[in-house]
Amino acid sequence: FLALINENKESISSEQCPNKMMSRARAASYIGVAKATLEYWACTGNQKIPYFKIGRKVVYARADLDRWLEQKRVL
Repeated sequence: FLALINENKESISSEQCPNKMMSRARAASYIGVAKATLEYWACTGNQKIPYFKIGRKVVYARADLDRWLEQKRVL
């Protein structure tokens, strides 16, 4: 799982995300889940990942995704 996350982190360059904001699809790919999973989590509050909603558009901050991933780390 962590290898998948690391691969996705490297594949998202600063040109693709100049403000380090990601669409829901890009955020889902970044953390290694389906877009529908992120939609479900946002709807139910099952996993609390902060996001911004501007009209109908939902975007995630890369820093919030990194923080959420770090909280899921098991030692």
